[in-house]
Amino acid sequence: MENEYFEYPFYIWQNSIHVCKEIRGKEVDIKLCNFVARIVEDITRTDGVESERFLSIIGNDESGNPLRKITVPLKNFAQLDWAQEYWSMNCVIEAGYGNRDTLRQAIQTTAKYADTKTIYGTTGWWETADGWKFCMPGNKESEVELTEKTKGFSFKTDSDTTETISLMKDLPYSVAPKNIMFPMLSYTLGSILGTFMAKAGKEAKTVIMLYGKTGSMKTTLSLLINSLFGRFNEDNIPMNFRDTPKSILNYCFMLKDCAVVIDDYHPGSGREQSTQDATTQALIRGICNREARGTLDKNGKQRAAKRPQCNVIMTAEYLPNVGESGTTRFISLELKPGDINLYELTKYQHYAEEGILSHFTFLATEMLKAKYLDNENGEKILLEKLKSTFLSNRKFFKSKSDEMNFHIRPRLCDDLANLKIGFELFCDTLIHYGGITENRKSEMLNELDEILIRLALTQQSLTETEQPTEIFLRKLRSLIDVGKVNVIDRMKTVFEKRKNLIGYFDDDNYYFESDEAYAAVIKACNDVGEHFPLTQKALIKALKNEGVSICSKGECTKNVRVFGTPKRLLCISKDTFNKNLPPEDELMNEEIDLPFGPGEVISEEKSGF
Repeated sequence: MENEYFEYPFYIWQNSIHVCKEIRGKEVDIKLCNFVARIVEDITRTDGVESERFLSIIGNDESGNPLRKITVPLKNFAQLDWAQEYWSMNCVIEAGYGNRDTLRQAIQTTAKYADTKTIYGTTGWWETADGWKFCMPGNKESEVELTEKTKGFSFKTDSDTTETISLMKDLPYSVAPKNIMFPMLSYTLGSILGTFMAKAGKEAKTVIMLYGKTGSMKTTLSLLINSLFGRFNEDNIPMNFRDTPKSILNYCFMLKDCAVVIDDYHPGSGREQSTQDATTQALIRGICNREARGTLDKNGKQRAAKRPQCNVIMTAEYLPNVGESGTTRFISLELKPGDINLYELTKYQHYAEEGILSHFTFLATEMLKAKYLDNENGEKILLEKLKSTFLSNRKFFKSKSDEMNFHIRPRLCDDLANLKIGFELFCDTLIHYGGITENRKSEMLNELDEILIRLALTQQSLTETEQPTEIFLRKLRSLIDVGKVNVIDRMKTVFEKRKNLIGYFDDDNYYFESDEAYAAVIKACNDVGEHFPLTQKALIKALKNEGVSICSKGECTKNVRVFGTPKRLLCISKDTFNKNLPPEDELMNEEIDLPFGPGEVISEEKSGF
């Protein structure tokens, strides 16, 4: 190694580091070690919450043979133990008072010639000394270090732009129906605006729940859409419900401004089902609230919070039981068997493998930089644009719901506003690179509005009617109506033997044998491939807590005498049991008269990016 990296009084002689010291008026040569080492990189690794410094060191042994490049935490550098740990026990530091510290000084002086760089521990937008950068593996303007689990995330930056735009403009109309593709593209591409939406105070706080029966190809479609941020297939699924909530939320922090698939919520039994439900509820709340769970380190100090920073697509065989509050935090899209166009799917899977889908997302980030972030005050203008567009979109959906005389929750209104912003980004990227015209964008946005209004109607109905207790009552009422189960008058003097008897009634109430009624509903669900989310014990408790059932004091059932025999029965008033519950899937199949027509201009303001 050349002496040019070491300055007097340090120098290299015979592949060893020496120092020249003045002792009693004479210059004396002192050998410090039998190897050479110098610092070539000063590295900062940061994830935006925590940062740590590292030094990359190269060297050679006393025979002149090169030693491998090593990376040492700065906090461990001064001890010099790394020479023996990473290289060889043959790397010897000479004995003598102060020699170790003098050697540390000698090696440290070479840092003035070292390169400095930052390695990012998360993807997404970072503001650096050189301006805004979207950090992603494959994007050469930054270095990102992800874990093995997230190896599929990357951008392709060198594809043919014209070809990419030409292929991507047809994607909303390919592979699956528009009512699936439009929202998924909106949500996925909109994730790259996450950093700025958070700065504007309008961050997306929802999850897409893509559900359908086995064979509907929901996982395949979700991975194709996720390929806007890399290359994904059945052998490379980012996450699934077998992972722990803690690990998933950590990845959701790491994958900032990206979309990520969590796959395979499916029917289970016993402990497995309980674990899946608990995991799902923890994830939905954590992701949608954009909050991190506070934890302490081994010394009892508060760890830095690492909150979720990405959009999440979950796949499921049926909608999970996460309670009413949890249900309001996701947008459900049902994919049915036969919905997938296999020819188009195969075609776009090939494009995804070539990196064309991720190239489009890269182009979208470049468009945002060119129009806003590379310009003076550009960030401020972008934030104002996002905020005003969000408010305009929210006002639009609220006004349409008023015109149609149905209530839309404020949270859902915000979700729809964010979805529309994501789709506008998709359209404006196409426009920026010459793929479509402004008129075509207006037509596509009107298609999106129709889809989102229908989605809002379905979502609102889901929130209001999909409680397990209401499912139970609806199923049970249907079974009685069609004669699959029977109830008899408990006031008769003689017991009437009936097939499939599950309970009794009088003028005011129904009284159900809880075992028989629960078993009948479970069978009805299983017959149509549905999953009932509560155990019998949990259901009876829920009926009591929600004020549905009439109970004896301190119990979840009512003590009743039936034909002279005391029984503990599930008691529900006739008024409650026979209330007007909407038939299942009513809104899904209803033809809705929307208050605007195809191609109609829906806003006087010019939107977009």
